[in-house]
Amino acid sequence: TPSEELQNTLLPEAAELSEQLLHTLLGMPRMSTFAVASLINKMVREMPADQCFLNVGTWCGFSFFSGILGNPQKKCIGVDNFSEFNPDNQARETFMRLYNRIRSQYTETLFYEMDYQYYFQHHQDPVGMYIYDGEHSYANQLKGLQIAEPVLAPGALILVDDTNMPHVHQATLDFIA
Repeated sequence: TPSEELQNTLLPEAAELSEQLLHTLLGMPRMSTFAVASLINKMVREMPADQCFLNVGTWCGFSFFSGILGNPQKKCIGVDNFSEFNPDNQARETFMRLYNRIRSQYTETLFYEMDYQYYFQHHQDPVGMYIYDGEHSYANQLKGLQIAEPVLAPGALILVDDTNMPHVHQATLDFIA
């Protein structure tokens, strides 16, 4: 349960702030944890002002919103075409309901409903924090990392989702090599 998850997670600093900001997200559909949400939030908070947080593959938005909340001055960009998991658009509806609720308060936040490869044809901002959480075939995992490389700022942080999947792990190692 969300309350047990909070009790089992010890944050070294700003725990009350993170808990207050992110607690509202704990009841939403998600495939991640409060601890990971706290890390994402901290990474975005500490990004230089001229860099953006880019989340490819938002699903219902837990990771994306984790970076946004409490960071109104940070540019946060989400990209998803909602082609996975919910062909009935349940993920899209959940995401858009929450996104529409927060975007007036977080005016630096943008969302693009499109394929990530098309999106990168137009992206210009230096990326300080990047999550690729799109389709996890070896080819897409590798492409999702390679296509972002030209816009990664020096010292950019990359969060690799589902790295325990052998093809994701291998694509990540091949990207690093």
